[in-house]
Amino acid sequence: MDVRKIWVPVLAIAGALALVAAKNWATDPEWVKTRYGNWGGPGVDPRPGAMDAVALKDYAPKVSLMVSETQVAKAKYPAIDVHSHINAKTPEEVRQWVKTMDEVGIKTSVILSGATGEEFDKLVELYLKPYPDRFQLFCGLDTRDIDKPDYPERAVAELVRWRGRLCCGCKITLVQPRSRLSKCL
Repeated sequence: MDVRKIWVPVLAIAGALALVAAKNWATDPEWVKTRYGNWGGPGVDPRPGAMDAVALKDYAPKVSLMVSETQVAKAKYPAIDVHSHINAKTPEEVRQWVKTMDEVGIKTSVILSGATGEEFDKLVELYLKPYPDRFQLFCGLDTRDIDKPDYPERAVAELVRWRGRLCCGCKITLVQPRSRLSKCL
């Protein structure tokens, strides 16, 4: 076996690797342009420049991803819309919402209302009484007078009342400092 047939290609590859390793690719302008495009890559001057004046209305990037689009008119299996808001305010609007749910295959919509007190009671009458199997309502948590000593008892009493009104969860929107609410709950 001729040793040169094995070692000549090995040495050639080692030499090429040494040249590659010796080159400072991070400063090679051709490599930087190939890798980063016109952006410039690491070391770009962070001071304001011409691109800082491009308004969003003028920004029109080229689409780089081309994929086919599939229109699905109705879900194959009954779906649950787990994040809805109060999109209907009258019985007729709720009927239209249910009709749309039927057309697209949504079995249930979960409405994250954040409503409290009488406002929540009105939503129960509007959504849950006529369509108990089509909607689930999340109530809110009233954070008024959170600093009063009786707040924890009032909050728990209201949550218990809402549970009796078919509420399935509670959406908490903090209007007081977070640490104060944590102390009460």
